Formats: sequence, C-alpha cells, structure tokens
Amino acid sequence: NGCTTTNNVTITVEPEPGISFTGGTSRSICETDMDELIQANITGNYNTLNWEVVPAGAGTLNILPSGTEVEFTPSATGIAAGSAIVRLTVTNTCNVALPPQDVNITIDRQSIADAGTDLQVCGDSSITLDGTASQFATSYSWSVPSGITGTLSPANTATPVYTPSASDIADAST
Repeated sequence: NGCTTTNNVTITVEPEPGISFTGGTSRSICETDMDELIQANITGNYNTLNWEVVPAGAGTLNILPSGTEVEFTPSATGIAAGSAIVRLTVTNTCNVALPPQDVNITIDRQSIADAGTDLQVCGDSSITLDGTASQFATSYSWSVPSGITGTLSPANTATPVYTPSASDIADAST
C-alpha cells in the first residue's frame, strides 16, 4: 500500500561505575582500633550503595554522611575470628546490583606482655628471663632499666639471658 512511517529512539548506554578503595582491599588493624576509615572511590553514575560486615556481627559500621565512607570497629566475634570483611554493593543506574566489592580486614590481637616472676641472681651469675607467658606476641624486645649496664642476650627472644656487669654487682652491694 506504500504507506511507511519512521520513528527514532535514543539509546543511552551508561558505563558501569568503577569502584576502588583508598588504602586497597586488604588491611590489618589492632583489636583495639576503633573507627577504621574505609573510603570507596566510585567513578561513574550509580543509584545506591549498600555497606555490610561479613560475617554479620564481626564488627559495626558507622556510615559517614558522604555515603562512600564508613568507619569499621571490630566486635568480640570479629576479634575472636581474627578477620572481617567490609562489603560494598553498588547498584547501577538501571537498578542492577553489581558484584560486591570487599575490603578484607585482619584483626590482630593486642599483645599482653608478661616478663615472668621476679628473680634473684648472686654475684656475676647469669640468669634466664622468661617472657613465654606473654599472649599474642609476635616479637620481643627486652631492655634494661636506666642505670643498669649488664647485658641481655639475645634481647629479641622470649627468653634472653641477663648477665650483670661489674657496675651492677657493685651497685647492688651498697
């Protein structure tokens, strides 16, 4: 019949938002750290952000007014597990949730130093100190008090040997 009509439609293709985290996607904190700042850098347009802690109960989040920053504080559950994940899920402008982006957090236990019981040494005899009852220690660093000139060897172990100097022995007898 020869009748035709045309119509135009405009298609706008929105790129997916890009997501990165200031400080990267892996970090270590101490169990006593509160309000660990996690900042998402999002390029492109998006509709919503959803922050969560995985597993639930491993810590708490304080979402800051920007929405792209949160403060993480570990809970007793997260501390006992030694880790938590802060997860961000972004929905694009078509309301489709993108794959979640994670920040893996290792929660290190606070060391508890225990230098052992008081000891007595006679004369110039050496004595072994014992810090093995310390909890969650990953390294050791012993030092002598001011005015003591004896040696600790090696000073970077749990059980260094203290050897008094002649000055230490002379000072102890007065």
